[in-house]
Amino acid sequence: MCSIESGTVEATRPASSSDYRRRPFGAGIGDWLAFILEAVRHDPSTAPAIIVRALNARLRIRIRPANAVQSGLCSRPTSQVVDSVRYWGQLHSALQRLNWDLDGGRLVEDKLVTSDRYAEHGVAAAPIVAVVGRDESRHPHAGRHTVVHDSATLARVLDSAPPELIAKPAGGSRGGKVRLLQRHGSTWMVDGVTLSTSQLSDRLLADADPMGTLIQPRLRSHPDLTPLGGQLGLCGLRITTAMLKGGPILLFHFLKLMGRPGIVDNFGGGRNGNILASIDERTGEILKAYGRSQGQRFLLTEYSHHPVTGAQITGTRLPLWFEALDLALRAAAVCPECPLAGADIALTEQGPMLLEINAAWDGDYAELTRGVGLKRMLRPIWPELAASEQAKQDAAELLKL
Repeated sequence: MCSIESGTVEATRPASSSDYRRRPFGAGIGDWLAFILEAVRHDPSTAPAIIVRALNARLRIRIRPANAVQSGLCSRPTSQVVDSVRYWGQLHSALQRLNWDLDGGRLVEDKLVTSDRYAEHGVAAAPIVAVVGRDESRHPHAGRHTVVHDSATLARVLDSAPPELIAKPAGGSRGGKVRLLQRHGSTWMVDGVTLSTSQLSDRLLADADPMGTLIQPRLRSHPDLTPLGGQLGLCGLRITTAMLKGGPILLFHFLKLMGRPGIVDNFGGGRNGNILASIDERTGEILKAYGRSQGQRFLLTEYSHHPVTGAQITGTRLPLWFEALDLALRAAAVCPECPLAGADIALTEQGPMLLEINAAWDGDYAELTRGVGLKRMLRPIWPELAASEQAKQDAAELLKL
């Protein structure tokens, strides 16, 4: 990795994860050649070590070169690869076994059910204006939010709502199918198309997810985050907790900064143009930040300054940091069905707000930002994890703890 003060972030289309699972070498020969050439172009003096470490990771835990980089394995001693896990076939399966053991699957896969749980316990979460088109016979809920099934009613709701809204499927993941709805006078702008309120209502009902589409006010980043890309979109934290027999604890956390205008902060291995940063838990100070510079497909660039605003990232203290940690612990406490869950929390002017909870999360970003393998994080807490002994045993076998 290289340290720079400014640069341009470029998004590239990710390959399908299923493609990599089907390939015996984890990635095509063309991908490995492209990775090797990129490493050599970046810095011929460091390329041999990076390539050897990526190949070692492939041979030991069967991950492709991009994941080796994203896990920080290309900058750590090769001996540490035994503490890492791959996502498909290991971490994803283990988290499913743990977090779906009771009713956790429904809790985290259905954002409306999650919101109901938070509302029941007074946990601060993004508000919901309306739920559109939910099939309540197949997907029952607590009834705390209005479900709209007809265009006229939805039109009235939209007319009285804030001028900027977010529409996202209650069953969606990774920012998929999220839309920005912007009102200009008596019309709405959606995906570059101008619609009347009735037209927008009809479209939302026609496109509704079976679990419903959530209509929420657009949240804005805390003003202190403006220099770090807060004006580009909503910046968020991923705080992953572990529910132990004595209560929840913090496991790891990282910050997601916007690297270009958008409505989702997903890092996507840097392909989305956004930035991932590690944080000092004791102070809330940003330690390191990573993203992809123009032309990078595999490697990550370490940023000391924001590539768009030019503001310094490293050393900056986050607003509401300790409040966000407390919120994550409170959220974990009211969702004991998910003993290893990742909370997405937005830092807003109104305070930290929960966006959603994730039962399946990416361990490579945890390893990159913590600088150690996920197994090393999990082993000390495993005996006290508040899950059934059978679920823990099954998950431990998958993770090879």
